[in-house]
Amino acid sequence: MPGCNPALKRPLISASQFVATGPDAATVAQERERFREMLAFLFSTPAYRASLELFGWGEVGDALQQLTREQRWKEMPGILTDEILDTFLITADYEQLPKAMVSRFGGLVDRVTLTVPNDPAHDSLCAQAIKAIREEARSARAVR
Repeated sequence: MPGCNPALKRPLISASQFVATGPDAATVAQERERFREMLAFLFSTPAYRASLELFGWGEVGDALQQLTREQRWKEMPGILTDEILDTFLITADYEQLPKAMVSRFGGLVDRVTLTVPNDPAHDSLCAQAIKAIREEARSARAVR
């Protein structure tokens, strides 16, 4: 809108999302477990424990923190159930990723920051998935 104060425009809403993805089920499963390990460590800290508390899982944070104090690092991922993981992580192969992303964020955000694959060999497939996410989001907006 010409002459409109930029401060009065609708702000862009952005989300950052952990995504366990890849070209096939084996890669997706491997990525999912990598995120389980990372999230177990993060949720053991006071700063991230609040995220668990939002969903009523404060005791999980307590258990993770106790394992940290006892330096029982390898046991930590086992504390995170699939339900917890699915709450904080999208799990889908590249073909399913566009629908999974739009299902979670469609109509809520303008932009999403994704984690990229660890293996550079997957870069072109990931780029294709990102293009498909954009197309899926546009289609979803057109339907609304």
